Amino acid sequence: MKRNVHSTKSAKKEGVRQSGGKEKLLRVTVEKYKHAELALKNLEKKYQESLEIRDKLNREIFAIRALVNMPELYLDQYWNIVGYSVDFPLLTNKIYEFTKKRRHIRELLGDDDYRKIEQYLERVKALEELPYDKGGKWELKYSGPNPTDRIGGTFVPYKSVPENHWEIIERDGKLRISHTPHLGSEVDCFLMSAEEFGGANEDIRIVCKIKTSNQIENIRDLSIVLSGASGKEATNPDFVGYTICNGSSSNSQTRIQRKSANIFIRSESLEPGMEYQVTVERIGGKIQRFLKNLKTQAEEPPLCVIDTNAIYDGQNHIGFHTFSAEAEFYDIEIYTRRSLFSIGQFRIPYDFEVGIKDENLKGRVFKLKVGKDESMGRILYMLMFEDITRRKKAEESLRRNEEKFRALFEKSSDALCTTTREGRFIDLNQALLDLFGYSREEMLNLDVREIYVNPNDRAIFQREIEKKGYIRDYEVKLKKKNGTKMDCVLASTVRRDKEGNIWGYQTSINDITERKRLVKKDPPYFGTSPSMKKVMELVSMAAESDTTVALMGETGSGKGLLAQWIHDHSRRSSRAFVEINCSGLKGEILASELFGHVRGAFTSAVQDRRGLIRVADGGTLFLDEISNMSLSVQAEFLKVIEEKQYRRLGEDKVRKSDFRLICSTNKDLFEETKQGRFRQDLYFRIHVFPIHLPPLRRRLEDLHPLIKNILKTLGTPNVDISPEALDLLRKYPWPGNIRELRNVLERAFLLARGGTLTASHFPGLGML
Repeated sequence: MKRNVHSTKSAKKEGVRQSGGKEKLLRVTVEKYKHAELALKNLEKKYQESLEIRDKLNREIFAIRALVNMPELYLDQYWNIVGYSVDFPLLTNKIYEFTKKRRHIRELLGDDDYRKIEQYLERVKALEELPYDKGGKWELKYSGPNPTDRIGGTFVPYKSVPENHWEIIERDGKLRISHTPHLGSEVDCFLMSAEEFGGANEDIRIVCKIKTSNQIENIRDLSIVLSGASGKEATNPDFVGYTICNGSSSNSQTRIQRKSANIFIRSESLEPGMEYQVTVERIGGKIQRFLKNLKTQAEEPPLCVIDTNAIYDGQNHIGFHTFSAEAEFYDIEIYTRRSLFSIGQFRIPYDFEVGIKDENLKGRVFKLKVGKDESMGRILYMLMFEDITRRKKAEESLRRNEEKFRALFEKSSDALCTTTREGRFIDLNQALLDLFGYSREEMLNLDVREIYVNPNDRAIFQREIEKKGYIRDYEVKLKKKNGTKMDCVLASTVRRDKEGNIWGYQTSINDITERKRLVKKDPPYFGTSPSMKKVMELVSMAAESDTTVALMGETGSGKGLLAQWIHDHSRRSSRAFVEINCSGLKGEILASELFGHVRGAFTSAVQDRRGLIRVADGGTLFLDEISNMSLSVQAEFLKVIEEKQYRRLGEDKVRKSDFRLICSTNKDLFEETKQGRFRQDLYFRIHVFPIHLPPLRRRLEDLHPLIKNILKTLGTPNVDISPEALDLLRKYPWPGNIRELRNVLERAFLLARGGTLTASHFPGLGML
């Protein structure tokens, strides 16, 4: 009996224990469901927010397209029409039926025009299949922040922000780049590297950690900037390159931007008070971002885009960005390696001329632009239509009208041509072809700037002629197909359309080289002081050889004149003297001028173009102010010096050029190499035969002879200068050197009206 009672009690205890275990399991299960339900609600909320953002963006896009008269179509991944902008029905009513039945775009454009799009997509597809996983070993270029780093030195704040809220701090045993929030101002805050990393021929990888704010409203645009401008040089550094946003201003989406325009968007957010590891890679034209939550080890799917308008061959500063919010960046590593891919591969023109199959639009021509949106897990293509019918008719009408004057063109002894503002030859006569040595087909496909010795002179000519509407006796240096330079006089008038807009210029060209040519010019006169005698001895020695010359001296000291004289007295004097100022051209533009490009190498490359290295073949290439050449172009030019070979942008073919190199600079190149602004290997390549031009203030014994010589060249050899005026000029420091002296004397002569130059004729110098 006792045993039965004991058994019953044991059974009851076992039952209670099992019951308690089931209840506990049930509570855990319920709690899991609650967490899952909460996570689902949060996900649904984020999805709804992303839909609202997308809807808002689409409405803004519709409004903008309507304003600029660029109706837009939306297509699914199979290129079926699924939507249109509000102004598209103004073009054709067919769009209602086509959208309702999801018709294919070829039914609206026609097979031939659709083939143009297919060819574009085939090229894009080929880019997607490149072996991006292959490549050399990554080389560490920077690791920090370091105790020696400083804001304003190693990292440059965005110059337009009134106050600098960036600083380098130490927290938890680590140095961190920190930004103090100031949400009330709502401005973009950039911090850019002073050094450039990852040029057109390099892949780049940035690895860093981000600590988010404990307050969710302070998480706003925590971003990495690629290929941006220095904070000292740009209003918005990311207008130059790319921004990879890890949490946007609403912390509900990530995106990749090119020049502040979205090219990839996805719903995603950062958690407050959390540490993340961010890795950004640009391999060729493919940009990827990897994001890992360091607490949970959860990884977001990579952000990935292949840019068919790659712009990473300009400035290449690395940066950090936030939208006035709180941010910390640390454990920063920057790697580069030699890229397997050329930038030309990622420059695919994406606009085409098409028609729309509608009787009411017969004869109308549209320029078509293609866009792609991969947000929210689906692909959406966007086609933007720009009506260019009037522009095409104007060009066709122009050609017909010009034919009426063909006989006059051909009979004229002057070289005559008609060019567009963009630099295309519309019409030309035989005298022009004979003068420059091109065939008619070559000339019609030539960029006008290619006949200028200094391509920048074309822009100056345009500014001058558009001020008055015409130009007479305009002198400029032009060159023939074989590189021979000519002194020419232009007479030109603008051409306008019916609305009065300038579309081009009608120009006559006369070669006056023989009229101006001197048998042998004496060296330009700089004085007879011992220091200048030594300079002229070195210049004469340089003219007798083919060695590379580096002319060093302050602005206005005469480096350009000496470079020209060296060429004129060298064995290459019969060939071209090609001058390019590295200060006025940056990045891609300078590279294009030097190396040339093929059609489609970049957005504005509408036709093939020879580079100045090719033009200088057999002659002399003069790089004025070479210290201002960007590091990416320096790397490319170094190979040209070493191998005498180069490639045009967008082309794989190797070309050769035998040119003599002369460089000039007004900076201390050795100091520039120490500061990392000039490549050391390039410095030693060009520093073969240096010639230093002393400033005028250090050789005042030359001042009086120079004054006499300059007055003589001004046509006033008998003008005297008073002792008081001469004493005043000797006390002035002459920061602009001989060029400034000439300008001051010319002004004084006008004030003196032919009489003796006195101190009163040099206003302002006494105070200075």
